[in-house]
Amino acid sequence: MVLTFMLLIGIGCGAKQPVLKFQVKSDETVNNGQPVYIVIRTVTPSDFVSQDYQSVASMVMQNPPDKTVVFTQLILPDRKIKFKVNKPDNQSLAVYCMFTEPDPAQWKVFLQKPLEKKYKFILEENNLLLK
Repeated sequence: MVLTFMLLIGIGCGAKQPVLKFQVKSDETVNNGQPVYIVIRTVTPSDFVSQDYQSVASMVMQNPPDKTVVFTQLILPDRKIKFKVNKPDNQSLAVYCMFTEPDPAQWKVFLQKPLEKKYKFILEENNLLLK
């Protein structure tokens, strides 16, 4: 009986889902010195191009958030955070920063499949920069 229980536990724990590691460093000027949300969601290339700031913001603010949202985190100015996200099966990701005054060209980044194991970002003023 104990052997069967231990075998079942071992089978359930053996298959780990791969993760992606993220590091985000914000400087003191980010979002005019105010906290900012970072959002990660699964996307298709066409969705990434066509969806604007307002449509992404509404997906995050839904209760519960849209099923494509896989991670959200509040980031304070002049901080560095690290986190992990489960790697989606055969999907690309988008990383967004929900600035109060977003730069139209620098508030989102497309991470095309195949995905890397690690990503580093820098937040400066109203810009999200892949390092």
